[in-house]
Amino acid sequence: MRRVRYAAALVVLFVGLIPAAASARDHGERAGRTPGRITFVVSSGVRSLAVVPAAGGRLRQLVRGGRIADPDWSPDGRRIVFSRARAGIAQLYVLRVADRRLRQLTHSRQPSIEPDWSPNGRQIVFVRVVGGSTKVLMYNLRTRSARVLLPGRHSDSTPAYSPNGRRIAFTRLLTSSGAEAEEPVFKNEIYVAQANGSHPVRLTRSPGTGVDPAWSPNGRWIAYSAATGASSRIVIMRPNGTGKRVVTEGPLDLEPAWSPDGRNIAFTRRTRGRASIEIVSVSAGRPHELAVGRRVATSPDWH
Repeated sequence: MRRVRYAAALVVLFVGLIPAAASARDHGERAGRTPGRITFVVSSGVRSLAVVPAAGGRLRQLVRGGRIADPDWSPDGRRIVFSRARAGIAQLYVLRVADRRLRQLTHSRQPSIEPDWSPNGRQIVFVRVVGGSTKVLMYNLRTRSARVLLPGRHSDSTPAYSPNGRRIAFTRLLTSSGAEAEEPVFKNEIYVAQANGSHPVRLTRSPGTGVDPAWSPNGRWIAYSAATGASSRIVIMRPNGTGKRVVTEGPLDLEPAWSPDGRNIAFTRRTRGRASIEIVSVSAGRPHELAVGRRVATSPDWH
């Protein structure tokens, strides 16, 4: 999935991590065909929501215009939820892919961004600015209502449901100040909470930050973005924060999304003013670019 940052504090750079060993057999990943479809945001002057076969093929532009961001497939692969700001504040929309029927979900005075669909298809978690901080909310598709899922004074973002729907991974903005620091230091860390928002547990502990958590299809791994200085990379870890392993080496790798078979990760790579979607085998490395022509491509999600 995804991410547009509306809170200024969330643009802080991420921290690098020391790679740790992890078994390729544990990931169930090996080289081979690339199944499924990838939806993403593409720009060639105008932003569009697009979809393309992961193995390569014809690109279809589904929605054009506005500040489109953060697309996420529904569990059945028939719909895509995304955020879009046309003449004002970003709201959530759902697109039915077959006939391109579009429906607006939220009508808030504050931006609604970073949606993620629950595995049962009944809820969508997303992020909204509330009282000067970013909060994770849960939208009920049956009642068409939203409530704050993670209350408190923290700024939380980039929520992602676990495959069984019992937990949510998210990014939490933390502040710290040392004796020699003139100003507070901001950093993002990865947390996991129960699906109802209770019992948040911090997974990453480092001098810097991590963002954009994404669960593997079998629920055994979480991929996220981490960095050293101005370079970020894709890292995977177990849901208890152990077994960290670097999958890509940058220069600026963001927004990981797992393939349906768990063998590969799609992600956004930014370099020299350009953004592209790359695909990397978790077991073998060696990313390759998803062919979308001479366009700027970001925020992949795979189904």
